[in-house]
Amino acid sequence: IKISPGTPVSSKKRNFSYHDGNSSDKKKKRSLVDVLRPQGASSFSGLPRLCRPGKQELILQDSDVPKHVPCEVIRDVLPRETADRCMILLKRDALSWESHPWYIYGKWGRTPRTTKSFRLSASPETTNGTGTVNEVENNCPSSNPELLKILDDIAAHLASVVSDSRPGRQPPFFPTLALANRYADHTENAGAHSDFLGELGPRPIIVGLSLGACRDFVISSKPMQPSPKQNTSSSDSVSVHIPMSHNSVVIMWGECQERWNHSVPACSEKAIQRHSIVGAERYSLTFRMSRSGQFKRPRCRCGHLAELKFRGASYRWICAANRRKDKGKTLQAPCNFDEVSEWAWKEAVKLAAGESQISNASFSTTPCSAVQGPPDHEK
Repeated sequence: IKISPGTPVSSKKRNFSYHDGNSSDKKKKRSLVDVLRPQGASSFSGLPRLCRPGKQELILQDSDVPKHVPCEVIRDVLPRETADRCMILLKRDALSWESHPWYIYGKWGRTPRTTKSFRLSASPETTNGTGTVNEVENNCPSSNPELLKILDDIAAHLASVVSDSRPGRQPPFFPTLALANRYADHTENAGAHSDFLGELGPRPIIVGLSLGACRDFVISSKPMQPSPKQNTSSSDSVSVHIPMSHNSVVIMWGECQERWNHSVPACSEKAIQRHSIVGAERYSLTFRMSRSGQFKRPRCRCGHLAELKFRGASYRWICAANRRKDKGKTLQAPCNFDEVSEWAWKEAVKLAAGESQISNASFSTTPCSAVQGPPDHEK
């Protein structure tokens, strides 16, 4: 068994105390078998792999990942009992989760997984997590209050993890949104994409918590639009495959949503490292901080709030009609709304300059010229 060292986590975290009704407050005696059995997530997760066209695959340590992509991997980030309990509650809650319509390659499809969104009402200032969690999807039955409480506590815990990793970063990170995904088996997946930034703003921090079966999380460089002075080719592309075991997080920093794609690819059934409780099921929670109150989002020609994406060499507001829910009405293709956001570029420059660790992307003080192309509604 290969054991990756992971990244140490500070002890300044939320106190977790959850009981499933079957546990005892008394400390249980452990047998010799229990002592020898690997307990940590990192003990069975394997190691990250660096892949480049035409070159041999390179095995990495978790600590090597930030040298190649703007991400950080932390194993065993929560107390084991909390991670297990959260996973069990998500499994119960997921009975009401749904896949959603998605417009891709000129036609409507459905996401190859089920999802649910939660909104945390705490503001960035309430770093003690005293806010409550509210469900964004009103069409879903109400969740277990215990699950909502755990999500709230995990958000506060991850805020401390981020703060410890990059102290002094402005603005401070505190999650106000959590998107949950359920991958039922090896066929369910998330294709290569970058996230919409309409509510998050440029250069957001997104923290992804993995629970259940171990699946690869892939960070891959976006194809860059070459300029007349550049000679770029597919050989410049790079991807890092990170086995995301139970109770692991990946922190996506800075330009990760601008310059990189991420995915959870489908795999063979044998490639899944099953979890002892949920088998082949994997649950992910991605925690984000909304900044929608700090800027104004335009509306597209459909009348909906536009989404922000980094396309080519500029930030652009685009139509996001592909995110509408199908409530018995005919779904229409997104409109061709496409508008440059100079504010987003200036904000990105300011954020990049203020970060204690400068990432791989180089931002100038003047936005790059707009790169025209077909709208990437599939991303």
